[in-house]
Amino acid sequence: VADVDTALDSLGMAGSSSNPTLLPVSGISLSGTGSVRTATVTPAANQNGTATVTISITDGTSTAASSFLLTVNPINDTPSITTIADVTVDEDNPTSVAFAISDVDTALTNLFVVVASSNTSLIPTANIVIGAAVGTGNRFAIITPTTNQFGTSIITVTVSDGTGTANTSFTVTVNPVNDAPFISFVPDQSINEDQLASIPVTISDPESADLTITASSSAQNVLPNANLVLGGYGTSRTVSVRGATNASGLSIVTISATDGSLTTVQSFVVNIAPINDAPTISGIAASVTTDEDIPLTLNFTVTDLDSDVNSVTLSSDLPAIIASVKFGGSGAARNAIITPVTNANGSASISFVAS
Repeated sequence: VADVDTALDSLGMAGSSSNPTLLPVSGISLSGTGSVRTATVTPAANQNGTATVTISITDGTSTAASSFLLTVNPINDTPSITTIADVTVDEDNPTSVAFAISDVDTALTNLFVVVASSNTSLIPTANIVIGAAVGTGNRFAIITPTTNQFGTSIITVTVSDGTGTANTSFTVTVNPVNDAPFISFVPDQSINEDQLASIPVTISDPESADLTITASSSAQNVLPNANLVLGGYGTSRTVSVRGATNASGLSIVTISATDGSLTTVQSFVVNIAPINDAPTISGIAASVTTDEDIPLTLNFTVTDLDSDVNSVTLSSDLPAIIASVKFGGSGAARNAIITPVTNANGSASISFVAS
C-alpha cells in the first residue's frame, strides 16, 4: 500500500467477498504494517466455488480498492456415522440398533451401508438387515442371532459414498437360554394283536445330551407300560410297542423327554386290531387205556379267547381199531366216548380237533 501524504499505519483497510457463502467476511483477515500487508482468506467449511475478493484502503477521504478472484476446488468429504452402543439379548431373540449417517457433499440416497460380523456362526451377515427412515439419514439394523446359539460378536457398520468410508463397531452379546427338548411328530399307529412294532422317533436338545426319556400308555389292559421299550441312542430313538397278550383296542402312548428343567411330550394313538385265536383243548392225558370191547369216556376242557365256547365244534379221526368217537358236554366242559371195534385190541393215536 502507499499514500503520499498520509502515514501508512494511519490508513484504514477492509475486505469484502462477492460470495459470502463460500467466503464470509469473517474469513478475510488483513495483517501487516507499513507498505507490506497480507490478506489471509479462509473459505467456509465444506464449500467450493468462486468469489471475488475486494481489498479496500482509505485515508478517511479517499478510497482505493483492488480485487482478485478466489477459486476453491472441491474435495470429497468422507461420510460420517454415529456411534452405536453395545447390546445384550437373550438367545433366539432378535434385537435392533439405531444410528445416523451423513455426508456434506453426497446425497443420502447415494450413500450405501454394509455390515460385517466377527462371529458368523452366532450372527451371520445375512441375519443383519439394514433399514432406513425415508428422506433422512436415520438408519436401523435388525440383528437376528442363529437359533440356539449364544456368545458375542463384534458388528461393524460401514458407510461409503463410493470414495470415502466411515465405520463404527459395537458388540452384541447373546445370553444362553435353556431350550426344551425336541421330540419329532409320531403318526398314529395300527398294529395287530400280539404284534411287536418298532416306531422311530427323533429326540434332541441343543444344550443337553443327558435327557431322561420315558413312555407311558393310557390303557394298561390294552398296552401295559412294561410293553413299551425305548431304544436307540443320540437323536435316533425307537419305541417298541406290543399289546397285552390277546388284547385289542386303543391306547394313547405318550413319550416324555426332560433335561431336568424343561419337559417335552409327544403323544400318538396305537390301535391294536383283534386277531382270531384258535380254540384250545386241555385236560387229556397223553395216554389212556381201556379193555377190549369197553367204551372209554374222556373228560376235557375247551376254551376260546375271542369266541363263544358253545360255538366251538369238535371232530376226530378214526384209527382202524376205533369204531366211533362221540362228543358230548357243553360250554367249556366237554367229553368224548371212544368205542373200540369189537374184539379189536392194540394201540392207536387219536386226534381231536376244535374249530
